Amino acid sequence: MIGYQEKDGEIESTEQFLKGIESYMKFYGALIQTEVALDAFLQMAGFALFRKYKSQFRKILNIIHSDFLDPLKSSSDPS
Repeated sequence: MIGYQEKDGEIESTEQFLKGIESYMKFYGALIQTEVALDAFLQMAGFALFRKYKSQFRKILNIIHSDFLDPLKSSSDPS
């Protein structure tokens, strides 16, 4: 129910599941390092992520807003 994969009638181990989550988080972290990539990512995947994760996705958006966008807007560095 939370995303474990099934192959040949057997469910993957917790270790395999966590390795997959780790890979997704690394990809996500690399993707959101710039405002342009973040905007493109949210335009393409935002609705699907909201449908799947609901309140957890809202929490991530709040963190992005407060910890990433606000400091970026107040920064004098154009990059």
